[in-house]
Amino acid sequence: MKKVISFILTAAIVVGVCGGLSVSATDQVIDENGFVTEGTVLVDYVGEGGDIVIPDGITEIGEHTFAYCRSLKSVSIPSSVTQIGGWAFMYCSSLVSVDIPEGVTDIYGLTFYGCELLVSVTIPSSVRVIENGAFRFCSSLKSVRIPEGVATIGNSAFYECTSLISVDIPNSVKVIDNSAFYGCNSLVSVDIPNGVKVIGISAFSGCSSLVSVNIPNSVKVIDSTTFSGCSSLVSVDISNGVTTIRNNAFYQCTSLKSVSIPSSVTFVGQRAFVGCFVLESVNISEGVKTIEESAFQDCTSLTSLYIPSSVTLIGSLAFNENTTLTVIEGSYAHQWAVKRNQPYELIYVSSFDSTQDVFSILKLIVSGEPIGSAQITIADQNGDSKLTAADALILLKQVVGA
Repeated sequence: MKKVISFILTAAIVVGVCGGLSVSATDQVIDENGFVTEGTVLVDYVGEGGDIVIPDGITEIGEHTFAYCRSLKSVSIPSSVTQIGGWAFMYCSSLVSVDIPEGVTDIYGLTFYGCELLVSVTIPSSVRVIENGAFRFCSSLKSVRIPEGVATIGNSAFYECTSLISVDIPNSVKVIDNSAFYGCNSLVSVDIPNGVKVIGISAFSGCSSLVSVNIPNSVKVIDSTTFSGCSSLVSVDISNGVTTIRNNAFYQCTSLKSVSIPSSVTFVGQRAFVGCFVLESVNISEGVKTIEESAFQDCTSLTSLYIPSSVTLIGSLAFNENTTLTVIEGSYAHQWAVKRNQPYELIYVSSFDSTQDVFSILKLIVSGEPIGSAQITIADQNGDSKLTAADALILLKQVVGA
């Protein structure tokens, strides 16, 4: 049975286990299950929780409708619903599962914030945006499939979902916003699709189980602290297309062993790789211009590092004191090493100033004979960490002035 809630009677209603009517209106209706509606909008719930079924015909679940309903275990949402408001299920701390129906386009901010027992959620293909903090502190959520069509994963959307092991990110996603997966310390792997343009500040910070990551060429900036504290990260593939590695991007990635910085990168920010204690191999390609302060400080396993002639600015304490730089005679890096008393080895320009030298390198490449590390460093002209005839051709063009 339904009854109209009048302005006078509202004050006398005894609040149920969940919710409470804070707004009085003559067009609010409450049914025997505790659902409070205004037209086709579900505005409140004052029932006993447990397993509930929202009535057919409801088109919108309003803001805060089930907020703090700690006895709510499961909810069946009818296909007529096209909008779920912000904070709608915030702190429903007993909610285990929810299926969001096809037709809902946005998962608004803080919708499932603090649903600490939520294990599974079905996100329909109609959703385009997962907004800020939508699943923040859903600490039991183990996996999530984000459907094709979603363009934005909002700020802190899955913040400290500490049981999240896997996430499927579709090709449609363009933005992974700040702290989107911050503190997801069970997340083992993530495939960032080509098409993602923005990976925000601290997007994967504290993902301490993350082992490897590929950054596609659609991404231009690896933002500040994006992967900081990813203590299990062993390898990272930075695609040619990235131009900037910002401050603290890989701070305290204590398992990272090698990294190749492609020729598209021009800027390596402050403390970008600080505390990467087992980092032993770094390939900096020709094209990098700036290596900021403390960029490779405390990388105690990095005993040698080639600095290309394109580098024109190096900040103080950029390298650990035991790192020997390989620098080109007369280059900015050469002058910097001398001034800062940084250990260094010289590559003399004359080593590659004749056609005969280029053909000697080409001969070694073809024959498969061992090539000295200094020769490898300067001869790898295209920055792919391999020596091929393509490198020799580039060198030959430089020599003959082609």
